[in-house]
Amino acid sequence: MARPSSPPPRARFRSFFVPRHPTFSPTAAPTPAPTSAPTPHPTLPTGGTTGGLLPTPGPTEVHGIGDPHLVNLHGQHFDLMQQGVHALLHVPRMASRSKVLLRVDADAQRVGGDCADTYFMSINITGKWVEQKIRALGRASGTGVSFKAGAGAAHTGTKWMSFGKITLKVVHGRTKTGVAYLNFFARNLRHTGFLVGGLLGEDDHADAAEPSSACKRVIES
Repeated sequence: MARPSSPPPRARFRSFFVPRHPTFSPTAAPTPAPTSAPTPHPTLPTGGTTGGLLPTPGPTEVHGIGDPHLVNLHGQHFDLMQQGVHALLHVPRMASRSKVLLRVDADAQRVGGDCADTYFMSINITGKWVEQKIRALGRASGTGVSFKAGAGAAHTGTKWMSFGKITLKVVHGRTKTGVAYLNFFARNLRHTGFLVGGLLGEDDHADAAEPSSACKRVIES
């Protein structure tokens, strides 16, 4: 009888070539980094085609007081050294006169010589928000609201006046030598929905804070 043939070598050693599947240590799924919720863009009020987005939050109050010392929307402190009429606020910033909602102009005058102190002698508040308030009170519109130094006793003045979302106050002051002047305060500038121009807003104040050439000569001599 014929002997059964042996299995071919491939069949005999097949099991030695079957690869083992390595067991990997389980890897924890990475924890996703938390993503901060996007900051929503503020919505501009109706008709705000000339306005920008809100500026970076700054102090809740800006002002021009004394001779005069100013604090703007960014919390920068500086002294007003140049005489003349200055725009303290202009809302929206860069808006034309016909579209401005609120503008505050202050006339700064030097009392004394070239390097004497400068004070606000008059303040004029104009703009669409002001005209709306005047008409609501049944008064003649078109001239805004004006204040003159010396028209009231020292430390007296207005209550907080609301124009749009901004509130303003004007207070009378008087120096020890009897010079009458005006102090100005404003709140809520960062809640308008617009960029705010003027020395107390976003505008550059370098020129206004520069001493006159005559005063520089006195200081340097």
